[in-house]
This record gives sequence, C-alpha cells and structure tokens, in this order.
Amino acid sequence: MKGDGDSLMRGGPVFRLFHSLGLLRRRRLLAPWVALACLLVTMGPLVLLCALQGTLAGDRVAVPLLHDTAVMARFLLALPLLVLWAPRIDMMVKRDLRQLRLLPLVRPGRQARLEAGFESIRRLRDARTPEVVCLVAAIVPSLFGMASLEALPGISSWRAADGGGPSLAVQWLNVVSMPLFRFVGALWLWRFCLWVHLLWRLSRIGLVLRPAHPDGAGGIAFLGVVQARFAILAFAGGLLICGEAANQVLYLGETVPGLRFLLLGYVVGVTAMLLAPLALLAPTMLRARRKAMRRYDLLGHRMARRFDRRWTKLPALAGGDSLLDDDDASGMADYAGGPYQAVKSMSSMPLSRGNLLTIVLMAAVPLVPLVFLAMPLAELFARIFSTLF
Repeated sequence: MKGDGDSLMRGGPVFRLFHSLGLLRRRRLLAPWVALACLLVTMGPLVLLCALQGTLAGDRVAVPLLHDTAVMARFLLALPLLVLWAPRIDMMVKRDLRQLRLLPLVRPGRQARLEAGFESIRRLRDARTPEVVCLVAAIVPSLFGMASLEALPGISSWRAADGGGPSLAVQWLNVVSMPLFRFVGALWLWRFCLWVHLLWRLSRIGLVLRPAHPDGAGGIAFLGVVQARFAILAFAGGLLICGEAANQVLYLGETVPGLRFLLLGYVVGVTAMLLAPLALLAPTMLRARRKAMRRYDLLGHRMARRFDRRWTKLPALAGGDSLLDDDDASGMADYAGGPYQAVKSMSSMPLSRGNLLTIVLMAAVPLVPLVFLAMPLAELFARIFSTLF
C-alpha cells in the first residue's frame, strides 16, 4: 500500500504494518492508542518490576523510579507527545504544502520539476531501507551495552538490584524502553530529513519569487511556517534536557546556574538546527531581491526624473499648480513607502519573527521547571511581591 500523496508521516513500513493490522480505519483514535501502547510497553514493566523490588517509591533507595525525573520526562511526557502530535503536524504540513501547487511559484515549463520533487519525497518516504536503518540505530546501542546502567554514580537507585548488578527493571529499560524511544525519535528525524530534501529540491527548480509580496519573503513565507511545525522536536528535546538536569540538581548537588551554559547551548543549538534548512533557499531569495532592486531602482529613477522635470525645473510655480494637490507627489510617496520598501526589506530566508519566536519558545519552555529548583516557589513569589509592592 502506498501512503498519502503529500503526507510526510503516512507512508513507509510502519504505516503499512498499521494498515495490514486494520488500525487505520479510525485514524483519529490511532495516535492516542499508539501513545497509550508505547506508555504501557515502556513504563508498565518498569513500574511492576520496581514495585516488586520495593524501589518504585519510598526511601529504600535514594532515587526510586517515580523520583527519577529523567525517566519520567522521557517516557511519560516526550514519547507520548511525539506520538500524539505526529498526525496533527502532518495535517498542517500537508495543508501548507498544497500552496506549492496552488501558487504560481514555478514557471509552466518547470512544473514537472516540482512534481518530480514531490514524487521523490513519496518514494523516499515509502522506502523500506530508511526505517530499517532507524530500527537498527535504535537497537544497536543496547546490543553493545551502550545504555547507561547507573545514571547517577554513587547514588543508590532503582537501577541496581540487591546484589549490586543491574536490576530487572533497568534491563527492561535498556532492552525495550530505550530502543522504542530511539525508534520513534529516529522516525521523526527521518521525516525532518524528508522535509529538508524537499527544500533542497525547491532551491534547484528555479522558483518564481515576487519580492514585492507583502509577506516579506517573495511569496514563500509559508515555508517558514512549515519549518516552525518541527519545533515539536525542540520541545521534546527540552523535556529530556530538563529531566536530566533535574536529576543532577536533586541528587548530585549540581546547581541550575552551573548548568546555564548547557541549557543556553541547547536552546541556541536546536534553534540553529531547525532553522538551518531554510538557508537552502537563501541564494534564490537573494538573487530575486537583487534583480528586483535593479528594476525598482530604474522605475524609481524614471518617476523621480518626471517629478523633477515638472516641479524643479519650472521658472516658477504659477497658474495655480499645487504640489499638494498633484498625483506626482502622492505617487512618489506611495512608491517609496510601498512596493520599493517591500522589495528593499525582503528577507534572505522565508522566516518571520513569529516563526523564530515559536522555535525558541518551544525549546526554552520545557526548561522552565528548573527555575523552581533554583528558587523555591514560595521564595520566588515573595521576591516578586516585594519587587511590585
């Protein structure tokens, strides 16, 4: 079975497996059920095994399972979030991509190149090899013992059995839970790579841009909107960083100010990673802006010359002529503040401040709970109150 035409998500071996099992008949309920299944598979046995071992909660160990913020953030928050948001984001991306066909962004003679780009995406999406690679990449770290057996060195936790070796719970974590999480994350990264590939194809087909377009990006600002949809990856990554950092603060004596470079580096790094693909279109946009500036400069010169001939080379303003009542002055003002200014301020990438702010906030918001570790909530409110009053 082939996937949906313009969809980035609905295709590939996993999609075909769901179809063969009859799980696609109720598409709206599929994501919640899959998220629940992932939650049960990853966390269910961990909870049961830790409960039997007596390390689910309580004070038998310094870090029981329910107090391990890294595990909670990864499997209770990040994993279900990625599963639940996949169909919603896919729907929004499909809607935005339809504009590539509806808008006259490609010359009639090159329309076939655009369709070839979409066909390339469909072929890659439906291929078996990429998802097999994702599966192998998810499993290999566990096969070679690369999974961490003791995330908090020197601290007793649910990860260690009574004999000192790895507990059954941590073995399940390394063999099942972590590979499943890695696989879901790898699938998301593969879909992101498909989007980057499409941007690369667009940069090579010769887009017809309109530098005077009011969106400030030559008519393709909607591509920046699509790019911002993938900020969910930044949010999920922020949850992981927050969980790991909280463990360091709570159990290893680290401080939030001491982790500021890690946290700031994550926000800056993931923002740059998500924005970098838009740079593929920068040469096309800069070329279009440069050519348009030459044409609009020439048009402005003609308007200024006509204006000069009429108003600055006359012996005197006589006969009732008034500059304020003439169309030349208003035309010059409209041209300078309208199309010419639009061309001049055209951006070099299809990115608005709103798109940038969305990505930055999606990366930074999951880190906000660390503020309450650095400063207790009561103290924080007391300081705010004393500052205001």
